[in-house]
Amino acid sequence: MRLPRALTRLLQRALALLAQVLGVVLLLFLILESGLVGDPAERALGERPSLRRLGEFRVESGEYRRFEARAMELSLVGAPGRVSLIPQGGTELAIEVTGSDQIAKLELEGRTLAELPAALEALPLADDRRLQARLLDAELGALPAIGWHSALRGTRLIVDSRRAAIAPWAEARPAWQRFLHQTGELLRFDFGRSLDGQLVARELSTRSLRSLALALPALLLGTLLALGAAVLAARRPGGRIDRNLGRSAMLVIAVSGVSWVLLLRGLFAAHWSWFPVTAWDPPSLHALLLPILIWAFLATWPDFQVYRQILVGASRAPHLQAARARGLDNGVLWRRHLLQASSAALLAHFVLALPFLVLGSLILEQVFVVPGLGAYLVDAARHADAAVLRATTFLVTLLYLLFQELGDLGSRWLDPRFRGELRS
Repeated sequence: MRLPRALTRLLQRALALLAQVLGVVLLLFLILESGLVGDPAERALGERPSLRRLGEFRVESGEYRRFEARAMELSLVGAPGRVSLIPQGGTELAIEVTGSDQIAKLELEGRTLAELPAALEALPLADDRRLQARLLDAELGALPAIGWHSALRGTRLIVDSRRAAIAPWAEARPAWQRFLHQTGELLRFDFGRSLDGQLVARELSTRSLRSLALALPALLLGTLLALGAAVLAARRPGGRIDRNLGRSAMLVIAVSGVSWVLLLRGLFAAHWSWFPVTAWDPPSLHALLLPILIWAFLATWPDFQVYRQILVGASRAPHLQAARARGLDNGVLWRRHLLQASSAALLAHFVLALPFLVLGSLILEQVFVVPGLGAYLVDAARHADAAVLRATTFLVTLLYLLFQELGDLGSRWLDPRFRGELRS
């Protein structure tokens, strides 16, 4: 049984969209796993957290499948001193003696926890010192010793001659299992909790509304201004209006957006006191007006250049040139033919900006202290909050691809050449 052509095409598009989303999620997973943004556990628990807290955090984050906080007790006998047990690359454990250059190595691969006490006691340490170890639970003896390496990753265990130390054990999930586990949670829209214990989904829904309150009016105003300026410029390409608008666009774009935001806020809020300096204390339309106007001002000029190029290109189409040569009124030509011919390209450009509305403007939310999604993402990147970074990356990618598909369908529907293809 063959599926209808439209259903087959829909399934192909859905699979392609899913593959692209998973590709972006995989890229973010590899970046977070590489340690380039730091260890989320250290960010959440502070400097030098206890091994118990560290292990419990990694269980909650899905990094560990199993964690035993009290697996083995170690003590240093002989001359007073201190040794540090440090996991090395691979499956080795280094034993450093404080105040000595001696470093002993212990291979953990192929051993069980029950075999570790004898292996540790056989290590030659300076000044006739010896490490003694005993299992705190005999049932743990059959566990692989490599779990000791996993439990100490990124930290060290210090054994002092004056008191015993408790060593944990952990079973780490393989990277591919962690990726599948995290991807499954994302596909179920289960975003977990941030480093401060808040539900990420609740924070995203609350903050996205604040960002939309800033972004949606700015987008609509900026689009109207850009389209109006593009129509004025494209009616006479190369004319005085076109040249002046082009120079203005180049001037605004050449200056950094951060500089414009700080300059305009300094003038209208700090110097002239026409608007409050912050936009969300308390939230009000008057307080949001300045960041909305700044956003619209900055967004108008890049969009103007795109819209002008689309309109000028459409006005040079052969059939419009022929209609103009036959004396068709320029106003009628623009209203009935040129804008309709350009609508598909204009819609495609407009739709691609919609997914980023929920993020707001990262700069404006930081400068005007708006607790929106953009500020949330900046804080998550600063503190290496993996749950928030995964959720925002997943949602923005998904929205971008969905709106891209909708824009493509809308453009095809507006273009008479493709309407028959859509119906089939």
